[in-house]
Amino acid sequence: MLFDDRPKIQRRDLFNRERELQQFLQALKTATPLTLILGMRRLGKTSLMLVGLNESKMPYLVVDARSLPIRYSWRDLYKSLETSLNEFLNRHKKVSTRIREFLGSLRGVEFEVSTKGIRVLLSWGRQERPSLSALLESLNDWAESEGKNLVIALDEAQYLRGPLSL
Repeated sequence: MLFDDRPKIQRRDLFNRERELQQFLQALKTATPLTLILGMRRLGKTSLMLVGLNESKMPYLVVDARSLPIRYSWRDLYKSLETSLNEFLNRHKKVSTRIREFLGSLRGVEFEVSTKGIRVLLSWGRQERPSLSALLESLNDWAESEGKNLVIALDEAQYLRGPLSL
């Protein structure tokens, strides 16, 4: 749908970004460790990223840093990660039990199982929260066990410069 300012997720809604989309897809295909999508505000960088991730058929996790308040806390950060993980599990329902096996051994990671599927719950207190590196390593281990690369996409990463200085 053109003329809708929400980020696009389908190629047909992406306007005049074919070259950039091909470059992004190539970076994903070759497992480039770090890919930046740079440009001025309101040019469709998020749409380009989402369309590319959807077309790549690779497992991906999108963390939207816009959801964080300016002076965000560990709680805010972990709630944002929790939302991203639940969106990820929703897209990968067939393997969510397997993903649960990889994340389940981590401190501060719990699961809620219902008829709707599996939901992850992350603790955020100083003593309980899982380490970010352990969380990402477990997700990477799952992807490797599936013979895939996992993409971690940080949308609006500049907002991560804040009180926690990530």
